[in-house]
Amino acid sequence: MYDVIKTRISEELPGAKIYIKNPLRDGQHFYALVVTDLFEGMGAVERHRKILMTMEDELAGPLHALSLKALTTKEFDAQKGNLTKYLT
Repeated sequence: MYDVIKTRISEELPGAKIYIKNPLRDGQHFYALVVTDLFEGMGAVERHRKILMTMEDELAGPLHALSLKALTTKEFDAQKGNLTKYLT
C-alpha cells in the first residue's frame, strides 16, 4: 500500500516529497506528509482534496484511513520540529 499511495500522489503532484507511515502496521491506516510548492496559494482543504481525489479507489477498498499533512517547502521548514508523527 505504501507504493500505491506514493505513486498516486506522485502522479498528481510531480516532484513532491512524500513521507508515509503505517503506525498500526495493519496496511489500512496511514499517515502521509506531502511537501510541494505546488500547494502555494491553496488552502488546507483544497490541498487535502487534491491528494484524496487520487486515492478514491483505495479509500473505497483496502485503505481505511489516510491522515494528511500537506505543506509547501517553506511551511515544512518552519514546522519540521513538530512533524515527528510523520517523519519518525
